[in-house]
Amino acid sequence: MIFTGLRPGELIGLQWSDIDFSKGVMSVKRSVGKEIKFNDEGKATERSAVITATKTVLSARTFKAPQIVLSAISEWLSHQQETEAETGLSLTDSKSFVFCNKNGTMRTYSGLRSLLRRFIQKYG
Repeated sequence: MIFTGLRPGELIGLQWSDIDFSKGVMSVKRSVGKEIKFNDEGKATERSAVITATKTVLSARTFKAPQIVLSAISEWLSHQQETEAETGLSLTDSKSFVFCNKNGTMRTYSGLRSLLRRFIQKYG
């Protein structure tokens, strides 16, 4: 996120088809937002993450990705391919999320926050 300017929801919604390693570009086409359901009294009863359009029309974009980002994502792709071979999960097809959960499902905001918190605790 630091090197690309991606918002958290854009990072979560990033799919492998959004990265073109040969051209060195990334495309932001979607985001992940929250859907909240309310009961008759107006209390939130259910929250879920859903794929949405980007925050604004201009937020949908394609940009030249820094080499450090492409290298890191390339390493992550190799790791995911190994995991895919071991588990049989589909983790690297064009519609798979780049930064999915271990079971291949879409990550949530709280899951991303938790992941970043653990990273900070481990590495300071």
